[in-house]
Amino acid sequence: MGQADAFGAGSDTLAAFPFDATDPSTATPWVDGTIDRIGQLDALANNAGILQVVDFEKDTEADLRDLWAVNA
Repeated sequence: MGQADAFGAGSDTLAAFPFDATDPSTATPWVDGTIDRIGQLDALANNAGILQVVDFEKDTEADLRDLWAVNA
C-alpha cells in the first residue's frame, strides 16, 4: 500500500491520491476517484512543491522549468 493509499485508508470522508503535479491531465482521475469514493469534493489541499539547492551557475534550464512547473 502506498503512502497516499494509507493516508485515506478506512475513511468515509477522506481520500488521498498520488498524481503528477506537472501534468494537468492527471487531475481528472483523482477528482473522479474522490467523488466515486466519498460522493463529493468539498475542499482541496494541494501540497506539492519542490526545492532544488544547487549553485545558480549549475542550474540547467530543464531544472528551472521543472521547478516552475511544480511550484507555479
